[in-house]
Amino acid sequence: MGHIFAGLYLVPAVGVHINPVTMATVAAWTGAAGQNNADCVLFDGTYIYVGLGASPSIVVKIDPATMATVAVWSSDLYGTDVTGLAFDGAFLYASILKSPSSVVKIDPATMATVAVWTGAAGEDSGSDLCFDGVFLYCCFGTTPAIVVKINPATMATVAVWTGAAGNNTGLKVISDGAYIYVGLGTFPARVIKINPATMATVAVWTGPVGWDSCDSLAHDGAFVYAGIGVSPAIVVKIDPATMAAVAAWSGAAGEDYCEALSFNGVVLYAGLYVAPARVVKIDPATMTTVAVWIGAAGQNNCYALALFPFGRADHLPLMGVH
Repeated sequence: MGHIFAGLYLVPAVGVHINPVTMATVAAWTGAAGQNNADCVLFDGTYIYVGLGASPSIVVKIDPATMATVAVWSSDLYGTDVTGLAFDGAFLYASILKSPSSVVKIDPATMATVAVWTGAAGEDSGSDLCFDGVFLYCCFGTTPAIVVKINPATMATVAVWTGAAGNNTGLKVISDGAYIYVGLGTFPARVIKINPATMATVAVWTGPVGWDSCDSLAHDGAFVYAGIGVSPAIVVKIDPATMAAVAAWSGAAGEDYCEALSFNGVVLYAGLYVAPARVVKIDPATMTTVAVWIGAAGQNNCYALALFPFGRADHLPLMGVH
């Protein structure tokens, strides 16, 4: 069972190590001066990486055993906020907020830039990034929404999905190994299922009135989960075969704005953008709350989650979902 790293959108940025059994704080990382706003987080099997909503663009490499900074990648050449992180087993990739947007390939051993993908005209506001085992996919907060398929070896565009009328503002993108899913910041929220071979829309889930803005996505191998950025927060369980809602979790009083989701093989975690921050442990079978972590005073605004092994019981690497 992976331990939890909760990235908090604060000045300076904070990352909290949470024990998944007790849902208690184990330790915390705090960014140095200028290292603000944890926008996305990822675990690569050895280290945790935090992409910051700062200028210049910054990715911090952290040792999960000590919660100490190991190295930093920083550049003012490609844009500002680091909005998404992905890992292909060898290299780290960071989507950068810019017009047009950039995706930077980083050597995690040296934290040096290896190559850069730059979007075409209109491929602006890169908002998230994922890897499906072969290609990278970057989504864009544009009108209409865009998802670009990128070859990580050449850092060249392979194909582009463009949303139909009304399918605007791509916020999150994930892969379940067979299809790509993009969460839209529409009112109401939408999740688009895309065939990665053709980059064509397969199906669309649209929430009911009041379920606005899909701010986070996760999958558990059987279902897709969409975090809805409303008060109280909502997490929707979607059958990917039909793209129909199966069940939904709704937060208690004070449990608002689900900005992050992650699945550890057994339970689902929802990161909430509230003060103090909360991480809710959810049973995906029943979609009910199991336990809740609540941050200490000043530990506000959970914006990203990753899972990592810690101790003898956690010997299998778990990839973070941001």
